[in-house]
Amino acid sequence: MEAAAAASGVGDSGVFLALAPLFFLYTYFFLFWDSRRPDSPTKDDSQILLKTVICFVIIVGVGIAAGGLVTLMHYLLSGAKTGTPELKKGLAGLIAGAIPFLTAVFALLPRTNHKQHAKAVRFMYGFLGAAGSFAGFMALKGVIENLILSAGWPATAGEVASFLVMAGIGLFCVFRLGGMSSWTAPVRPVAPMPQQHSQGYPPQGGYAPQGYPPQGGYGGGYGVPPQGGGYPPQGGGYPPQGGGYPPGGGYQPR
Repeated sequence: MEAAAAASGVGDSGVFLALAPLFFLYTYFFLFWDSRRPDSPTKDDSQILLKTVICFVIIVGVGIAAGGLVTLMHYLLSGAKTGTPELKKGLAGLIAGAIPFLTAVFALLPRTNHKQHAKAVRFMYGFLGAAGSFAGFMALKGVIENLILSAGWPATAGEVASFLVMAGIGLFCVFRLGGMSSWTAPVRPVAPMPQQHSQGYPPQGGYAPQGYPPQGGYGGGYGVPPQGGGYPPQGGGYPPQGGGYPPGGGYQPR
């Protein structure tokens, strides 16, 4: 049955299992060669081989568990169209992969000096991130092709399951590798603060409020006499020069 064949998940997670021996050889050779340099930070690291083996076990566990998870998700997404044997196969793969993965991550790796010398772990995250992203986006290509060709939902559901699982592993490992590499989040531009007017009158650059004498009266402040003297103004006080009210002689007695 085509749906059952597509549900196996071996082709998706097989990239981890097929390339795991190459990861082991390259990582161990590189770290061992790098530790022989006089100025190498890992020249005193005696656990290079141990950490490489543990990372190899983690990759194998991820590969087996990912294949089982793809098969299980395919069964669920297809509406149980792939058959009960595929459900059992998916559960078996998920359990079989989780055993070495959990053992290596929680029992073996914490006993090493991977925090002080983290190159082997960095290589592992880099490998899982690259291989998982590659398999995930190839599955996305399959999803689009099946939709265009109207291949039917059972086959398309298998590609969707592969994309979700493999791309999820890839992106998770990329973010973990970024955290170990001290990457920084992009800085968002800060919005300018609204301009705040100064309190009191008159505002900067504005007009004097109505009812106050113009420039040359109070000298820009309150209670300050104008230039040239105080009150009364120059030439006399109140009444103005020439008499009182009315101007020019005031009121004449009757």
